[in-house]
Amino acid sequence: MLTTKFRCPACGGTPLRDTGDKLVCERCAHGTPLVDGIVDFVGGRFDTALDVEAYDSGHSIGEHSSERHYNDLRILAGHRWPVSLGSTVEIGCGTGLYSRALASHGEAREILLTDVSVDMLRLCRKQLARDTTSSRLQIGFATYSSNETCFRDAVFDTCAGTSVLHHIPDVRAVLADIFRALKPGGRAFFLEPNQRHDRALGQTLADVLAILYARDAEWSEDKQRILNLIAESRRRLLHQEDHDFMATLEDKHMFIAEAFEAMALELGFATAEAIPSRPGENPAATTRELCHEVGASQGFTDIIAGLAGSIGGRYFDLLSPRDRSPSLLLWLTKGVGPQARTFQGPSPRRAVPSGGAEAVLGGMPPHWRFNLHAQAIPDGIRLRTEGWCLLNVEVRWIRVTLNGVAKDVPLWLPRPDVHLALNKSGLYGAWNALCCGLDADLIYPGVQAGDDGLAVAVEIVLCDGNVLSVRAQPTLRLDQPAVIAV
Repeated sequence: MLTTKFRCPACGGTPLRDTGDKLVCERCAHGTPLVDGIVDFVGGRFDTALDVEAYDSGHSIGEHSSERHYNDLRILAGHRWPVSLGSTVEIGCGTGLYSRALASHGEAREILLTDVSVDMLRLCRKQLARDTTSSRLQIGFATYSSNETCFRDAVFDTCAGTSVLHHIPDVRAVLADIFRALKPGGRAFFLEPNQRHDRALGQTLADVLAILYARDAEWSEDKQRILNLIAESRRRLLHQEDHDFMATLEDKHMFIAEAFEAMALELGFATAEAIPSRPGENPAATTRELCHEVGASQGFTDIIAGLAGSIGGRYFDLLSPRDRSPSLLLWLTKGVGPQARTFQGPSPRRAVPSGGAEAVLGGMPPHWRFNLHAQAIPDGIRLRTEGWCLLNVEVRWIRVTLNGVAKDVPLWLPRPDVHLALNKSGLYGAWNALCCGLDADLIYPGVQAGDDGLAVAVEIVLCDGNVLSVRAQPTLRLDQPAVIAV
């Protein structure tokens, strides 16, 4: 159970006494439940949207993939890999993709495995129980979501995580917690998605789909699968700075190498490196992997991968070698000796200016069609908002204001019909035209319609910070659908 690694999440006190069903703080008597031998700091406040039972089969996780993953990380780390991992904590172990090989290699003296989900930890423990090597190690299990300050100071030599940081809402906070829990001279490493690569690949695949639509406008399930993939990636990319919105998504972050390095150094780490996992990889190879993940047919995969390899240069040639890698090994070390540094935290986000006609629209006029339908509900107004907005620049939100109360809708849904109708000549970027839809129910608590209806205003919030006002009717009446179009 490794109870000596924990402190009380309520008061920070130690030690914690094992009573059989909980860990009790000797200072404040706060109890942390034990669930089947798993220390449950999270207590169900957070969970994963991932399918626990189908996770291994869906991600091709098994003994061989675990060993390959472990060896790949060692090769990437090179000279950075220590002789011994010592006392190790894994953040977000899931069902044990990395944990199985970590335990079997015996390079760690003891291992604490954490995940937000008790069910994931149960399955991970079951997998590890099959390996006789891991049975000789002291292995503990605890739930951890990054919101619990449950680790003692300077108790781990190594912190590891693969595909975990991009699920955590506040990366800065969890890195600060990890820094505190590492011993002087310790290290932390994570394998995470590369934001610049994902943007280049998304733009490449959008151009490929535009070519396929030009050849044959007939719809297909394969096209839909890839378009859905592009749209989901675009949504994450355009909203990286919108923390409240990103918190609602399972995959929350993609990382920019030098930005992550700078943040880690600000938090006190002595070194911070973003190492490309597959530097200079041709987009055709990554496209094949994605097609396999979404279940695209082999014939379609061959076509789209070939096109991605041939036209992807227009985006990938602009990237540095490490940014042409789909993922980054983020390697951090904690210095030896006392730290005497004070940090102010992130700079305030700049206010969104009102640009209006001065906004740069990419050389093409904007087009939009918004369908609005307002209905009274007991605590206010429900506004059904559906439509699309086509610009040659990136749009973060469509902002709809009723009686002075503003709500934002993300613009990202697949709308190939808009692309086919308005972009046959390719004057708008396929990245924008194919994913220009919105569809949401907005709730306006406390808002009531007057005798003249509801005062309505629609604005387009661009990713560069400018805001475009949409000419609209001055009022919106209940139960009378309205269309705003240009």
